[in-house]
Amino acid sequence: MTFVFEEARKSNLQQRQSGATLILLLFIIALAATTYSLKIFDASDLKAERDKKTGFALAEAKASLIGWSIGQASKPGSLPCADTINGGSGVTGGTNACASYLGRLPWKQLGLQDIRDGNGECLWYAVSPDFRNNMTDATRVTKPLVTTSGAITIKDNFGTILATNVVAVVMAPGATLAGQDSSDSSATTCGGNLTVSNYLENYDATNLVFISSPSTSTFNDRLIYITKDEIYVPLRKRIIKEMVGNIAVTSGLLRYYQTYSSYPCASNTLNGSQNCGVAGAKFIPYSDPNLQYAQLGTWMLNNGWFSGASYGFDSAFPTKFNLGLVMSGTSTCNGVAGVITCVLQ
Repeated sequence: MTFVFEEARKSNLQQRQSGATLILLLFIIALAATTYSLKIFDASDLKAERDKKTGFALAEAKASLIGWSIGQASKPGSLPCADTINGGSGVTGGTNACASYLGRLPWKQLGLQDIRDGNGECLWYAVSPDFRNNMTDATRVTKPLVTTSGAITIKDNFGTILATNVVAVVMAPGATLAGQDSSDSSATTCGGNLTVSNYLENYDATNLVFISSPSTSTFNDRLIYITKDEIYVPLRKRIIKEMVGNIAVTSGLLRYYQTYSSYPCASNTLNGSQNCGVAGAKFIPYSDPNLQYAQLGTWMLNNGWFSGASYGFDSAFPTKFNLGLVMSGTSTCNGVAGVITCVLQ
């Protein structure tokens, strides 16, 4: 009986040990699975945060470029050159040119911090040559800003055109991919180097063609672009206000009224003088010595803004106390005595 009891006791012990081993094994498996799922969650969460930061950076850059363009004192509607030296400002290549139309975003010139994407990289930027900030008024006569379209094209990775007539594009390079070298070659704020291919993929710098596509193992650029209308719609509002003027500025229709207690007659020719009583007169009499646009007048004339504005009196003519002003068939201003009300679109 003693021998039988001892064997039973050993068998029971082995069963308990085997059960404990199985429980331990299941615990290890569960722990490994949990750790793996947490790693996946952490990686996914990290990617989402990086994507969010990249999205914010691109949106901020776009808004800043549009605001900078509209707010220019001498040539509103123009855009800065690209930064080709990692200095934070656009680099010109002469009176009418940029050193390059593709380079880093000129963040300092835009009044920004060195905004970066989710991977800590500074943003890149391309601008359509016709919208560079250094073009002269004389050149604008042959290529008026109001009719010029952008030269940048956006495609997907299959070659399908997604957008044309783009005036600027901002790109987030993302993480360095195989074959790229983003190591530092200067002590600039952005660091890195100036070889575009070390940051961007599948672009055509000569024809200004850029790719917007989901990330792959060989492509991870993200971009945001600016169309002509995104600049000209708000710019048109500024220009019509410039035409109307104000009492404080010695120019514009309102200032004219404050001085002479009447509005000027329209001209029947662009850049002409007043032609009171002439049928078909529809232009602001820009050349009239009493109606001066000292700040932006020449620029607005050479960029076609005055030709795009229809000016005249209403049915109260020739009392000269009422006027109508229409810009590009959308934004309108109506004046009654010394009060001008505008509906801007």
